[in-house]
Amino acid sequence: MRIDSSSVLLFNAGSPAKAKTATPNLSRMANSQASARAGIVQGETPGGYRGVFSAGTRTIKEDVFEARAITKKEDVIQETAITEQRDVHSTRDVYETRDVYEERGIYEERAVYQSNVTTSGSRDLRSFNSPSNAGIDTGSDLKIKVGDGAWAEIQFESSNKISVTKNGQKVNFSYTSGNGSWRDALVNAFNSVGGGITASISSEGKLNLTANNSQSIQVADVGNGLFDFSRALVGALGLTEGTTNAGIQGYEQVQVGSQQVLVGQEQVVVGQEQYVSGHETVITGYNREKIGERDVVTGFENVKTGTTERIVAGERQLIGLQKSDDYGVGYLDILDKLASGGGLPPGYVDKLFGTLETPEDGGGGGIFPPAREAYAESKSFAAREPEPTDRWAAQEPAKPAVSAPTSDQTKK
Repeated sequence: MRIDSSSVLLFNAGSPAKAKTATPNLSRMANSQASARAGIVQGETPGGYRGVFSAGTRTIKEDVFEARAITKKEDVIQETAITEQRDVHSTRDVYETRDVYEERGIYEERAVYQSNVTTSGSRDLRSFNSPSNAGIDTGSDLKIKVGDGAWAEIQFESSNKISVTKNGQKVNFSYTSGNGSWRDALVNAFNSVGGGITASISSEGKLNLTANNSQSIQVADVGNGLFDFSRALVGALGLTEGTTNAGIQGYEQVQVGSQQVLVGQEQVVVGQEQYVSGHETVITGYNREKIGERDVVTGFENVKTGTTERIVAGERQLIGLQKSDDYGVGYLDILDKLASGGGLPPGYVDKLFGTLETPEDGGGGGIFPPAREAYAESKSFAAREPEPTDRWAAQEPAKPAVSAPTSDQTKK
């Protein structure tokens, strides 16, 4: 792009005297609608004018402030403790000496007897099918006693019944004569005596009588009464008349009492007492006294100390036109603004086309028809532009119309 100072036209630079100008093809500078009808497309047609803009900066003056502390005077107070001496008391135990006794058992030696006491018969009763075959007569009887219990009488009352009488109570046990069931009836009769006795027939056919808890067993014949000629039952069963006691298996120590035995002495706490174990310093109060003053910050304030200036960026300002033969410049700036839908800044069209009016004398030196049509189209579009916003109004100050380049300027 070629730029020289002779091809730049600044706005507000004063209008030159009217002269016949060599007007460029200004139809290229029409808005988007006119350009589209003329077939103008970006980059196809060289030449035209492009806008010259200011840097868009401004200087702002600002106040300079300094933060300063707000202070006040405050008294400095010192506190002094007031103390006194006091006794320190402690508690201690009071002891007493006492005898220590121990309880000890008193023992004696006792014999340990067998638990089960057994008396056994000496006859094999298995071969006798009936009592009579075993030499037992009807009415034969004996009596038996277990430990400290009462005597019980066992009697063969008949050829098929055995009775047991104890404490006046009688119980009968029946059997069948001639088949050996009398032995089972005899065992049941002994078991009913009670007192922990157990009767049985051993594998050898002998009658065994066993009492538990080390109890003795006493067996005795019953004497015959008047007209009683029966034989003794004790011998017929193979038993021995008399008492069978538990055998001694050993001896043991059995505690029969206890006694208190003196085994020593001990210290016993019987109370407590208070005593002075030392002294301590106790604070009982404080003295407050002023020893000086100090400055205390209570807040801050902003104080103006001067002003300063700074440059800030703003909107660019159109200050003139610049001729260029490059492709896609000049009128395309206008077309881009129109295509974006935002419109042109106020006075933009007048600045570009304000000096292209037909001369007052109507001579041939005025604008030619194509340029006049483009200018009319631009003026029509400018009439339809929306009202400027606050942003444009604030940043785009009104500028006077710019004169079109003279013939001398275009020749250069």
